[in-house]
Amino acid sequence: MSLTPSTATLGIIGFGSMAQAVTDGLLREDVLPADHIQVLGRNRAKLEKNAAARGVIPAANEEDLIRRSDVILLGVLPPQVLPILDAYRDLFAQKLVLSLAAGLSTSALKEHLPESSGVITFLPNTPVAVAAGIFITDEHMRANEEQRAFYEALFSPIASIEYLPQNLVSAATAIAGCGPAFASMMAEALGDAAVKNGIPRDKAYRLAAAMLRGVGSLLLESGTHPAVIKDGVCSPGGTTICGVTSLEEDGFRSSLVHAVDAVIEREKEL
Repeated sequence: MSLTPSTATLGIIGFGSMAQAVTDGLLREDVLPADHIQVLGRNRAKLEKNAAARGVIPAANEEDLIRRSDVILLGVLPPQVLPILDAYRDLFAQKLVLSLAAGLSTSALKEHLPESSGVITFLPNTPVAVAAGIFITDEHMRANEEQRAFYEALFSPIASIEYLPQNLVSAATAIAGCGPAFASMMAEALGDAAVKNGIPRDKAYRLAAAMLRGVGSLLLESGTHPAVIKDGVCSPGGTTICGVTSLEEDGFRSSLVHAVDAVIEREKEL
């Protein structure tokens, strides 16, 4: 039987915030039935609560989850990944293993798995919960044509899948993975500015969020260079160019570049 989202069973080891966001996206878009998803976490009470809220199945233990799943998603912290692979190595035979553990490459995982295991490493971002995510995927995967097709069928309804060589994954993740924090800070700051000028806070945040969504859609659908959109809003001697000039004086763009560099440097340390 071929591997398809409608028939596959997905086991998730490590049901933290990111794994929950991925699950929420899959359920939101009806990609997988809830009873085809098993989850496992260290805190049993918290696991059962989060599983019940989504209608997914809390697994008894790691061995049971792996045996009952066609595809295993590793959502645990990076130091916990390899011990799990080593402890249950034989059970991963013929399975597709997906990992969202930052810093662990496909090459590192392959050494701890049977030759018959498919391996795909990717790093998602939190907007996947509302089917607007980005998956930075290591293009040097160990997956046959059917497994890669399954990966895309499973996740393309909830995310844009971007394939990159391993040496570029960190930089891409600093933008796509950490970017939601930077963008949220921008939305919060714009909201504060609106409140300062008399707009109720709930409306202020809606304005900021809708603006960010709209600009993102415009950039993606038009393929236009960001500077073209910026220039189109800046009339000669107008209000927007005054705001842009103020941002430049305060180091707006260089601050973002420095933030991305800081993320990459920190990942190297870890």
